[in-house]
Amino acid sequence: MSHRIRRRAAIAVAGLGTAAMTMVLTAPTAAAGVNSITIDPGISTASSAAYGSGCSYTVTATTDNAHPVFFGSTALAGFSQNWVTPVNGRVSTVWTPRQTGTHVLTASSGEGGALTFRNTTVVVGNGVSVGPGCVVLP
Repeated sequence: MSHRIRRRAAIAVAGLGTAAMTMVLTAPTAAAGVNSITIDPGISTASSAAYGSGCSYTVTATTDNAHPVFFGSTALAGFSQNWVTPVNGRVSTVWTPRQTGTHVLTASSGEGGALTFRNTTVVVGNGVSVGPGCVVLP
C-alpha cells in the first residue's frame, strides 16, 4: 500500500472518529428520572415504628423529567393514585399500609430502556387512626 493511500485512510478514520465524538458530545442527555422518594410520617406517635397499618401518609418523589411516576409497594397497601404526573419536578400520593411488617415503597419513571426507580424501606406497626394522626402500637 502506498504512503498516499495510507495517509488518506488515516485521515478518513480520524474524520469518522471526530464525527462520532461530536455526535456523542452534542447528543441530548436523557433525564435521570426519579431522584428521591420520601414519606411524611405526619402526626404519628409511636413506641415501635413511625408508620401504622390503617393510617395514611403522603409519599413524595422528585423527578427531572415529565413522565408519569408509578408508586408501588412490596406489601399489602393502597395508594390514592399509583400513576402521578409531575408538577415542577414533584409528585405525591397518599399511601395507606394495610399490614404490619417491612414495606419497600418504590417510585419509578421513564420510557423505553431508561426506566429509573428509587426505593425506601419502612417498618409498619399496628396503627390506630385518630383523626389526622396515628397511634402506632407495639
